[in-house]
Amino acid sequence: MATDYTSLINDTGHSDVLVDAEQPIIINGFTRKCEIPDNFNKQIGVVGDHKSNLVTFQCDRYIDGHDISACSMAFIKWQNLGSGASNAYTIEDRAVLEADENKVQFHWEIESDVTTAPGSVKFQVCFLDYDEEGTKVTYRWNSNPNNELSIGEGMFDPNIDGLAANETGSFIYSGAISIT
Repeated sequence: MATDYTSLINDTGHSDVLVDAEQPIIINGFTRKCEIPDNFNKQIGVVGDHKSNLVTFQCDRYIDGHDISACSMAFIKWQNLGSGASNAYTIEDRAVLEADENKVQFHWEIESDVTTAPGSVKFQVCFLDYDEEGTKVTYRWNSNPNNELSIGEGMFDPNIDGLAANETGSFIYSGAISIT
């Protein structure tokens, strides 16, 4: 039975609801490989995009007897190989799938720090558990890194500060634009 991925919603604090209609990236708990479906759009944004794409992941819920859905922390470590920028995205929406209680689903909302330059984006998914005091790591699991995702070229210029929305919601530019 196929899962209707358009019905899975992530509350991100936006006034609009974000929905990811693409097939999820599957993380194999045994091999640790992040398997990207053939029909998945591997270009997750263009330079300057911010919160314009939602990437869905599914992972085995139980890995070596550990319940990933109950881990203290989960995050995606990433690096834009074009700019060298790197950081971690905290996963806050882990949920056990109703259709398969042995799977966990979560999302990565692509922000502007990921889209700093065109090129490949390397990522790795990590799950951590801490002791009761929250000071010592008691469990850590990492997927294998994957660098199949990419950022496309764009015309975004982070130095342009004259772009603003007017009262109708249309964008206006108050500076000079030079095209050479």
